[in-house]
Order: sequence, then structure tokens, then C-alpha cells
Amino acid sequence: MKDAISILLQVAFLVNISPALAGDIPLSKNVSVSIPADSTLALVATKEKNADRVLFNGEALVSGMLQIYWQISWNCDGPSGCKEFPRTLGMRFFPDKKSLLSLPTMKEGKTVFEAKSIYLSNNRPGSDAHFPEEKIKTLLKDISNIPDNFFRYRERFVLFPAKIRFAGLAVSKECDSYHFIGTFLEVKENAKELPPDQEREASELPAGCGPSLYDEVFIVRAKNSDKFEVRSSPDVKGAVISRLQNDNAVLNLRTVNNNWLYIRAVPGDEPYSTNKKATPVFGYIYKPSLEMEPLN
Repeated sequence: MKDAISILLQVAFLVNISPALAGDIPLSKNVSVSIPADSTLALVATKEKNADRVLFNGEALVSGMLQIYWQISWNCDGPSGCKEFPRTLGMRFFPDKKSLLSLPTMKEGKTVFEAKSIYLSNNRPGSDAHFPEEKIKTLLKDISNIPDNFFRYRERFVLFPAKIRFAGLAVSKECDSYHFIGTFLEVKENAKELPPDQEREASELPAGCGPSLYDEVFIVRAKNSDKFEVRSSPDVKGAVISRLQNDNAVLNLRTVNNNWLYIRAVPGDEPYSTNKKATPVFGYIYKPSLEMEPLN
């Protein structure tokens, strides 16, 4: 996903922009793009119509939810075991229903793909898609309840209502859906505090294919047992609320300190499983007693 976004951003910057098109435009026998009459974005006309890579120029002002997240990536192919790459900050935007009406949509047969999730690049298409930490801190300076672990441990995300302006739109197809990428310009209006339940808010937003870029997932094994313990508090004397079989995956929701993580797990399944027959486990695990293998 990371490589696909990077390549598409470069293509968007290098393309030779011709006079823009508007309206309902067929791109192939089964694929078309629909551009609302009042849209400020227009299709870039190229010599060849390509249903797998579609570009728009112009600028758009949209309202919705802005998410800023730490992207996590590991390399586990080396001889010395897994090595984590430096974490970087990314942004994506979830337009509200009113804003969606002004944005282009992709159509494949009878299926409509709206720009419900827009990944944002920094500065201009073709540049680094990551955002400097100081720029993000400036953007968030007026929000009063940023979690301590967001910057301290560089993990998870913040999500809040905002109105932003972005330039251009690049659309590519991946895993039976379409991904929309714009160039971030500015935040026009910002919230003063985060919604109280960030994880619930995020779970109700459109999901991409596979785990989110900010998810930190581990395969966990107890060092001296065939099961590992999940406790009710970050304390070795805290009540044990579950004992999970070794090799169960867990999702880190919050780093408490160097010894403790607050996690979500589903016994015998992936931690973000929606299997109604399995009850998710939320609690704390003690890192010094565990072997943890990253899945990112």
C-alpha cells in the first residue's frame, strides 16, 4: 500500500496536464468517472484513457474528519531478525456527506466508489508523502486533549472534525477498490478537542484493504508457559482477566510504559476480527515476560 501511494503520487506530478474534462466520462467498457457539475476538480485529459490510474487537477475545500497517524513498518527478512523502520506521520481525510457530493466518483459496472477516504501527501504530488513532526505539532497546538502516548511513543492516531483544502486528486485501483490521494494545502477550521472515544470513531470510518497503516500487531508467546496473561491493570499484581494460547495475535492500542501495553486480542483469531462467536479481550500485557514478533 505504501509503495502504491508513493508511485501514484509521482505519476500525478509528472503527468502533462491537458485541457480538463467534466461530466460522466467512460474510461473503459466497464469503468467511468462521474464529476459533479459544481466540482472544483476536473479530469486531466491524457492521450490514453486508463481505468486503473485517473488524475484530476484543481483545488477542493471539504469538511469531515481528519486523521493523523504514525505509520509503522518492519523488515523481518534480514539475518538478525526484525528491524523497525523509523516511524513517520501521515494524514488522511474522511469527507462528510455534503462534501462527498462535490467530489468525483468512480463507477465500475453498477458499483459506485466514492472518495470516502482521501490519503494526503505533503507539499505537492511526487514529494514525500510523510509530514514533519513539527508541522503536525503546529497543526495540533490548539487541541487540548492529545494523548501523551501519541508523540511520546509515536503510536496510533488522532482523529477530529476539520475543514481542509487540498489540491489535485489521483485515483488508483487496489484490492477491488479505488484509492484517492490529494495534496494537503491547509486546515481552514479545526476542532479544539478530540472526540472522547478515538478507537470507536475510527472503527466507524471506511476501512482500506488489510490492517491500517498505524496498527501495531504482534504474535505473542510467554517465555515460560504455553499461555500468556492479560491483566486488568498495568501491574503484575493486577487481576488476570484472560490467559491466551501462545502465538495469539494482539493489537497494541496504547503503550503505558516500557513494560506494559494495553491491547486488544481475539482468542484464536486476528485482533481486529469481527467474528461474533469470539469475544474480544481488552487488557494489559507485561512485555518482560513475553516474546513478541511483529506482523506489520
